[in-house]
Amino acid sequence: MYKVFIAHTAQDAPLALRIRQRIEEVGAEAWLDSPEPDFGAGFLETVHGPLGKSDEVLVIASKKSVQNFWMSGEVGAAIALGKKIIPVMESIELSDLPVALRSVEGVDAGNLDRYLAQLISRIKAHKGKQAEEKAPREV
Repeated sequence: MYKVFIAHTAQDAPLALRIRQRIEEVGAEAWLDSPEPDFGAGFLETVHGPLGKSDEVLVIASKKSVQNFWMSGEVGAAIALGKKIIPVMESIELSDLPVALRSVEGVDAGNLDRYLAQLISRIKAHKGKQAEEKAPREV
């Protein structure tokens, strides 16, 4: 199944939950961390596993999140892992994004339909690729 990691801050959790629902409605799995932290668990344990298994990363970019230390870590990890990154802009201008995200095509949080249409195409391509990998090969 196609997997989408949603990077967000606690302040943006309501938006993240709405986006997760829409992503799941079109047939992808969406992961976001729990609002209740697992005390004692480190960043790598909590986030790196699901991030590494994801096919793409949505970054909810708001005035609070762009100043958040953990969000910077998630974005940096996504870049290091070579993940497709899509900023979801919530009441923020392109110039307010971290430099690493300014050149990435983003989507306005109020208009996710275009993103979801593209996501459906990626899901279909992913399913086709999985089917090819499972098909028996001629010898």
